[in-house]
Amino acid sequence: MFPNLVGRPTLKTYFTFLLSVCSLLLISTGVLAQCNDGSCLATGSCVPQFGDSYFDAEYPASVCTATTTRPTFSIAVDTLILARVDDLAGDFFYDANSFNFFDPNTYQPLGGLGNISDDVKPGFRVSIVDHDEDGTATELSFFQMEKFGDPYTVTSSQPITYVYYFTVPANPATSYDLDYSSRFRGIELNRKREFGSRFTGIAGIRYVQLSESFNINSSGGASSSKIDNELYGLQLGGDLKLFNLGRVQFGATVKGGSYLNHAHVSASVVRASSGQFARFVDNEDEIAFVGETMIGAFFPVGPKGNIRIGYQMYYLDGIGLSPDQSNTYSLFAQSGSIDTRDVWFHGGYVGLELFW
Repeated sequence: MFPNLVGRPTLKTYFTFLLSVCSLLLISTGVLAQCNDGSCLATGSCVPQFGDSYFDAEYPASVCTATTTRPTFSIAVDTLILARVDDLAGDFFYDANSFNFFDPNTYQPLGGLGNISDDVKPGFRVSIVDHDEDGTATELSFFQMEKFGDPYTVTSSQPITYVYYFTVPANPATSYDLDYSSRFRGIELNRKREFGSRFTGIAGIRYVQLSESFNINSSGGASSSKIDNELYGLQLGGDLKLFNLGRVQFGATVKGGSYLNHAHVSASVVRASSGQFARFVDNEDEIAFVGETMIGAFFPVGPKGNIRIGYQMYYLDGIGLSPDQSNTYSLFAQSGSIDTRDVWFHGGYVGLELFW
């Protein structure tokens, strides 16, 4: 079952619980490395004698030894196929009910934000890892998802009067052009350390950017809302080797942390008939949360590679989304504050990992 998305603190509780479990594993992992044959070395580590793949680490051919045979360097390139989900666009439990245009006679919805912001787009991720002999590693990773959302036109047989930012009604029009775009990317630098044969702890720093724009244009007027969320923070987490099916290994990664969100909003509106124009710019710092979960499988490909495939999810809370800002700003009064909420990016990934 998915957690209840309406109760946002529940999501944070889930991530906090998962991170707590990771922390307990870090604390409770013993100093001695337990091998498959039940023996161990007090000063060494349980290091596998690798076969065709680095991920033979969990196979029975393990012995306790002070000599490691880990790879020294690895690189992974993934294709991400993710959907963007928020409660304006509709998610697992309820449909869009904001920024809809209604027929003035029948009051039936003609379309709106839900038609353009719930979208699936491809992206990419590149991860480079420098492995040390003592079971530690340094990881540098970058990902980018480009332009969620597409243009959409709402038409009506009768003119519709739409109100921009509450106080600025447009001239009646029978056609409105909506354009919504969202770009999501980030870079992180992590330090990893093995604790036993199945768990690797992660600690690092991360920068995440979510930039969005939402524009409405018609013969009666136009409005534009743009927001840049720039998040800086520390994260904790871990990699967990779950189980093997033959030569295929299954694992999971959970990371999360608190971030400072430096948000920049630029909003403008114009009414065609009177030429009324207003523009407002705001900068605010907010506390945000970023969490990430990966669950996947690794298929060995020769002695130096693996195919990676699995489920990927990013969760952000304390984020400004561009359509929301029309609910909080009075442009002509030059006042207001950033409205924040949460957003999901989730779907699948497939990629190739090579190591030396």
